[in-house]
Amino acid sequence: NKNPLFTSYDAYYFARWAKEKARGTYKAGKVDPLKYVPDNYITENMTYPSPIPMQSWLAGEISKVFSVPVEKVALYFTALSVLFVIPVLLHFYSCELPITGLGTALLGSLSLIYLIRTSLMRFDTDNLNLFFPFLIGALLYRSLKSKKPYLFVVLAGISTELYYWWYEHPNLILAIFVVYGILAIYEERKEGLKKLAVYGVLS
Repeated sequence: NKNPLFTSYDAYYFARWAKEKARGTYKAGKVDPLKYVPDNYITENMTYPSPIPMQSWLAGEISKVFSVPVEKVALYFTALSVLFVIPVLLHFYSCELPITGLGTALLGSLSLIYLIRTSLMRFDTDNLNLFFPFLIGALLYRSLKSKKPYLFVVLAGISTELYYWWYEHPNLILAIFVVYGILAIYEERKEGLKKLAVYGVLS
């Protein structure tokens, strides 16, 4: 077997589900007898995830279409980890802070813990766990500053759905929108105070 070996524990779960997706044997919500192999303990949650995790779905579809082993597909998934620099650079560029954006992108890319968590063959959720929050944050920020905020809100909503499919941690989604709600109230109050100040000066 010339396929590369995985370097994280969870990678084997995602890879097996990807292979079953490619073979058409994945049964969302049904009993998964291999769920806790090699530990072999039994719980009530021995079922296939429903829906199938995004990384398993993507790898399975790519493997099926191009007839490439899932292990080799997973090897190239490492490249996804650098995608977070795109929303970072675009956000700071729109704020007229390109040097700050470049510094933030470099700092994140070269962070030791991020390099470890996104190393080769770590077929796991870490590869896009910076991309989605930065993208959602940048879109929501633009919605507060734009004269047509609904487009950015819709794009943020779509990105949030994808992020939940990717990572499935609703508490993170809640935190994002709690902060957004606070900022929206602040921006509204700030605009109200500006109008009040202008009215006072004109009077």
